[in-house]
Amino acid sequence: QEFINLINQVRDQAIGFLIRLGWSEDDAEDIFQDACVKVLRTETYDPSQNLRAWFWKILRNTSLDHKKKKRLITSSESLETIPATNVTPVADLIEKNEEQKLFKECLAKLPYREKEVILLCVEGFTYEEVS
Repeated sequence: QEFINLINQVRDQAIGFLIRLGWSEDDAEDIFQDACVKVLRTETYDPSQNLRAWFWKILRNTSLDHKKKKRLITSSESLETIPATNVTPVADLIEKNEEQKLFKECLAKLPYREKEVILLCVEGFTYEEVS
């Protein structure tokens, strides 16, 4: 039951993260679902571990598995369609638009692993959890 609660809590954030990594929305959904199946089937969870960080590790590994099978969308155009995970006032969005555009362009040029580390930090994970 604890796993199901976690999955419900992190779904939108996880799918947004995968899309920002370059996956299409459909692929992101597939990867998330595959990770959820792995979580529900596992018998190796150690309750002393951070459950959220453990799930994201499984999500990351599942994404890497899919990456081996399928080519990522790498154009910066795909980053423009990313749904926001937090609601931001319109005035703040207008002010930060240029910075966000530059960030997205730079992010699109990064290799997959570096992009992943940056996005995990943006999602609020500690450096320890990211490592």
